[in-house]
Amino acid sequence: MPSVNIFAVVVAAVLSMVTGFIWYSMPVFGTMWVKLIGKKAEDMNGSSMSYAMTSVGAIVSAVVFAMFVSYLGVSTLVDGLALGALVWVGFTFVPFFTNGIFENKNFKLVLIDSGYFLANFLMMGVLFALWK
Repeated sequence: MPSVNIFAVVVAAVLSMVTGFIWYSMPVFGTMWVKLIGKKAEDMNGSSMSYAMTSVGAIVSAVVFAMFVSYLGVSTLVDGLALGALVWVGFTFVPFFTNGIFENKNFKLVLIDSGYFLANFLMMGVLFALWK
């Protein structure tokens, strides 16, 4: 198993949650996102279980990403960004896009949802590459 900096993992998970709060806030993409999923803003009351599961997901993503960085020996800002972009394209955008086609989703929704992960993977790539 590769070595993983647990402090960096916790920071990455927290930053992922903060990014989500900002990304899906009404002034950023929240208003458009709520409309595209066919809901109203007042319907969007996240339960404590939703946030708990999202936190677990953020930790799992951070651990796996940190392992990728370790396995690949990524140690520069540029390489961290490149890894984040590649992971996003191959493991997030393509599945979101493919599902979007078959589920007849608006492409804007695919971009909003997958774009959140792009922001996270770029952040994680830089964080784990530079914080050893």
